[in-house]
Formats: sequence, C-alpha cells, structure tokens
Amino acid sequence: MPMAVIVLHAPLVTDARWQSSLLQALPYAKRLEVERRPGDARRASLAGIALALLGAERLRTGTVSVRQLVFPRDGKPVLAGGPHFSIAHTSGHAACAISADIDPGLDLERHVNEADAEELAQLRRWTAVEATLKAAGRGVRHAGGVRLAGDARSAEFLGARYELQSVTLAPGTVCGLASLQWRRVSVEAMDLDSPDVSAVLQRCLGRGAQLE
Repeated sequence: MPMAVIVLHAPLVTDARWQSSLLQALPYAKRLEVERRPGDARRASLAGIALALLGAERLRTGTVSVRQLVFPRDGKPVLAGGPHFSIAHTSGHAACAISADIDPGLDLERHVNEADAEELAQLRRWTAVEATLKAAGRGVRHAGGVRLAGDARSAEFLGARYELQSVTLAPGTVCGLASLQWRRVSVEAMDLDSPDVSAVLQRCLGRGAQLE
C-alpha cells in the first residue's frame, strides 16, 4: 500500500530556542538569504525548514542532519538521501509536506473573509496552481503553463498530469497539495515551542549543538 503524504503544520513562534542555532547551521548562501528577510518572513522560513527536518526524522532510519539539506539556486530544496518535501508558509503559519516515495508540492495562503465564496474559490485555484509548480520544481513565472481541470482535482503541466488535493490546516488558511500520483494525506499540528521538538532539532543540528 502506498505511504501517505505527511503534512506537518504550525503557527509561527517568536523566540524558540532552536531558531538561532538552525539559522547558523544552514549553508552559507541560504543563511545570508534568510538573515536578510524581515522578522516574520525569517521565522516562517526557519519554521518550514524545522518542519521538514521533523518530518524527515519520522520517515528515515537514523538521525537526519541539517547539513544534508541542499538549496539549489533555481530549484526546490532537497534533503540528500530523501525523503521528498515541500515547504509553504503564509502570514503566521508554516507547513511542510513530506513523502518517502513521491515528490509533493504544497502551497498555503491566508484568506481574509471566509464568507466570501468567490475569494475562497480563487485562492483554492491559486494554491492548486502553485502546488503544481512546486511539485514540478518550477517557479511562479511558469504559472501560465498550468492547466487546471474544471473541478481543480488535477492539473497538466509540461506534459505531466498532477493529482490535486485541498488540505485542511489552520482556520483562515487555504492549502493545496499536488503530486504525480494520488496519496492519502496525514495532517498533524505541531508545537514548535515544545521540548520534544527542541530535542529532535538538536539531534538534527548535531550532538554538539547547543540550542540558544
């Protein structure tokens, strides 16, 4: 039976002990990029990376190291040796889809008015488009090449068909998942301030790492 795609998500935290240590452990170019971002955007980036490491720990045998993360200049980030993952974040929230056998794409957006059906429908279509692009490893400049089915349950891009799913996460958010094969989705809310999370991230940073 195919494995489920795990989607971990969490509200952003302000001063978690692992944030500074994780930032310093990132590859030099990625660290500089994240450091230049304003506060909320920097915290969102670090939260997404933390969720990717937490998810990878569940799917791999042995400890995952932050040093196995690769951030290509024009491609999606990867973890050497797997699993596949896709990070998304919006105002106040971050999420990560992790899979051992398919390469997922995840997008997360905030919506203002839940009663506005038109806004909600537009956001669902946009998250489907962006999730498809992420699954394909392409940026938003290629959005015009994505062809959504009328029911937004599938999309075609560069000759490939992607299966689309709407994923329920936090209130006030819209989340879309894309992959080349349909998979069951397992969703879990995380507390990035918890001691258990800090312990896992300390393992990922290395035995000698001290969380600041």
